[in-house]
Amino acid sequence: MRVFRALNGGKSVKLDGVDTRFPLAGGWRATGVVAGYGPKALRTAGRIGDGVILQLPIPISSNGALASSAKALERLGAIPQKSR
Repeated sequence: MRVFRALNGGKSVKLDGVDTRFPLAGGWRATGVVAGYGPKALRTAGRIGDGVILQLPIPISSNGALASSAKALERLGAIPQKSR
């Protein structure tokens, strides 16, 4: 996510030893939505992303998944929005 945001923000990033830059990037902060499956992945997605995509095997597990990502957002001071 750091590399994605840096490149879209017009900054140079070293990738595999090569300085890389998107010359047409507008210098803005890109929004990144991260997918996660499982409690640890969802906590990480909630911590580093601006939004979380849930992949759920059964509808009943959505409450736990939402709670995991919401806790990570709250620790960062972000306010989780209602799910859509």
